Amino acid sequence: MQIEVATDRWFSGSTRIGRLEIADAIVLQHEKFAVNSTRNEDGKSWAVQLWTQAVYLLHAGMFDVPAIPLQLSVAGEGEELEAIVGEMSTPAFSFITTIPEQIAAEDNWIASSRFEINESFDKATNALAPGDALVRTIKMS
Repeated sequence: MQIEVATDRWFSGSTRIGRLEIADAIVLQHEKFAVNSTRNEDGKSWAVQLWTQAVYLLHAGMFDVPAIPLQLSVAGEGEELEAIVGEMSTPAFSFITTIPEQIAAEDNWIASSRFEINESFDKATNALAPGDALVRTIKMS
């Protein structure tokens, strides 16, 4: 999830993003700082901050994202350019997720960019006879 904060002045202090909690999801803010940029719209220059938070959903369904409080500080107008410090909130919203049909029928699946499975046995398996017992160990990482 990304939160974009923009001003037609400039940021005069740090922006603080309030804590985000979504039921049945894990939310992580990986970056301590925003990606800063500028853009020009209709001849007006804007200072832009883009904040990113990773949201890991625990199941498919409807999710409600509450309003997120923001503490901002932007340059004021006039000769003094005294900072304007204040708070505002993002709008609350909801979204629906689904599980791709290719894995919906599966009970056990893992989403990962790196996954390894190793197995070992406590004895050689090429000379087993009926009634022999062995221990199979499966390690997943």
